[in-house]
Amino acid sequence: MSTLQLGKEEEEIIYELAERLTGSQQSGRFRKSVLIQNVLRRMQLTNNPSLAAYLKLVSSSDVEYNHLLSALTIHFTNFFREHEQFEPFLKLILESREENLPQIRILVAACSTGEEPYSLGLVLERYRRMGKIGDYKIVGIDIDAVSVSKAKGGIYSAERMNDIPLIYRSLLLIGSGKTAGFFTFDPDIRSRIRWLSGDLRQIDVLLNQKQESAFDGVTCRNVLIYFNKKGIDGIVDKLLGQIKTGGVLALGHSETIEGQSFGLTAKGRSLYVYKPKSKVLPLKTERVDRALVVDDSPTVRKVVASILEKAGFEVESVESAAQASQYLAHQSVDLISLDLNMPVQDGASWLRQQRASGLKTPVVIISDATPKEAEAVLGALLGGAQDYIFKQELSQSPSQVGERLKAIANQALSRGQVKVSQAIVPKDQKFQKYFPELIVIGASTGGTEALVSLLGLMPVDSPPVLVVQHITPAFAKPFAQRLSQVSGLKLADPKQDLPLLSGHLYMAVDDYHIAVRKSGGALKLNLSYGPPEHSVRPAVDVLFRSVAREKIHALGILLTGMGKDGALGLLELKQSGAYTLAQDEASCVVFGMPREAQQMGAVHFTGNIRALRLEIDQCLGSPKKITRKVAS
Repeated sequence: MSTLQLGKEEEEIIYELAERLTGSQQSGRFRKSVLIQNVLRRMQLTNNPSLAAYLKLVSSSDVEYNHLLSALTIHFTNFFREHEQFEPFLKLILESREENLPQIRILVAACSTGEEPYSLGLVLERYRRMGKIGDYKIVGIDIDAVSVSKAKGGIYSAERMNDIPLIYRSLLLIGSGKTAGFFTFDPDIRSRIRWLSGDLRQIDVLLNQKQESAFDGVTCRNVLIYFNKKGIDGIVDKLLGQIKTGGVLALGHSETIEGQSFGLTAKGRSLYVYKPKSKVLPLKTERVDRALVVDDSPTVRKVVASILEKAGFEVESVESAAQASQYLAHQSVDLISLDLNMPVQDGASWLRQQRASGLKTPVVIISDATPKEAEAVLGALLGGAQDYIFKQELSQSPSQVGERLKAIANQALSRGQVKVSQAIVPKDQKFQKYFPELIVIGASTGGTEALVSLLGLMPVDSPPVLVVQHITPAFAKPFAQRLSQVSGLKLADPKQDLPLLSGHLYMAVDDYHIAVRKSGGALKLNLSYGPPEHSVRPAVDVLFRSVAREKIHALGILLTGMGKDGALGLLELKQSGAYTLAQDEASCVVFGMPREAQQMGAVHFTGNIRALRLEIDQCLGSPKKITRKVAS
């Protein structure tokens, strides 16, 4: 046992970290004691005698960050835990399914080190071999990447077989020789389980990215007890978004929810069948979002309309700009999808005309992914469109397209209900502004227009500005050139080890990560083709993290966008001493990335684009805090 000890304030830091990173409430003397002992064990294993030193290691090591997250995620699980629930759970799935589909799909949320997915796999494999079902697939997900890695390995000590009923032992493979004392599972079971690592609060995003959805059954046992009511409602909503009508939700025996408010019918043993009344979700207003599809192609109109309808919109389709104008003269909508290449009047000129006439509705361009159309798309984005979608995405990832469209419409609807944010730093803790060595900016959906507004006419002595904008490579270079023109910053051609110069703009214009490193006292560009993060490359987190870990005095800014790329990197920037800004909800096209950063406590100041630019200007008018020379 570790001889290290922590003070009360350090223990509170650990509890706060656990709540921030996992979303769960840290209450109860025993649970808190386990958290402290887990962290002390990691400190001892990494030879860090103080919590401050250990957290410094965590901030610079993705591996140790995952170990910390594992230490803060307490698991109490076993094979066939609450086994009396298994048979009724699967029986309800077989009875409730509206279609006799060839495969049963089950999601195990909070799968820990794999005991529950493997237990279900044993039961389902026995059913399959008996001819009761055709086939099955299990998806296990947990926030703890270390535990998921153990689950994927699927190797357990032989003594744990005592928890597995005898009728399933024939489906186990017992080790011998070097593997004596261990067991694993039949390949037929292992091949039917997929393991994912992610936060339950973002499970919808993760499953959409991994193209997993429409489950017949979902288990989330002994998890909700650690969340408050708001957290429980949010997680249940996310889970039900992945379950079929008629599907079954299984909770732990100690967990109860008001099932009727979610469209759930209680079946005993903490089992619920999901059968919402009609198509109107409970606890929602009667209002239905309306969308207008403007495209001269009947095929594209049909495909876009189908995606929008599945996302919950009422849809009207027209084939020309003139018909769109006529429709909007008598009917308001919440979202417009717009083709650029149409006869008589093209989409870009129609959009400029409508914006000049006062149209406030968010518009998404439906485009071909060709360099020829890049200039037209960028013109539309800078002329009032909120996002663009390639036509091939309509067939390749329709659910993700629907999610993006819904998020854009929802953000526009909420804009009138959200107060413009002010600085979130208490007055007595105001950040002492300084002239930064670098300005690093991350953005996604809606970021093109935001960046142009934010960086217009930058001072000639501006420090190097590095930008990660989630944008297709076909459009990246034209946009970078446009951003250079409006900012007055000289656009650099990104190359490995390129020195960072004052008054220059650096932006990833292809499928690679962009980062910063120190070399010989100078700051240089570091390009890499490492794996995507948050399913994107370049990733904002890669840039932000590199600046934080080099301890560079920087100004970090996170703008509008879906998902959470950049949030954790912004937190690292803040912890390294950088000044961190984020766009506010009222001005974002999609308040995803900034929201994640705010919830992590990563933001010093939040505001609209004008307020953010004022902060930049104040920093650039401040004394230079640094001694390292920036090339000029």
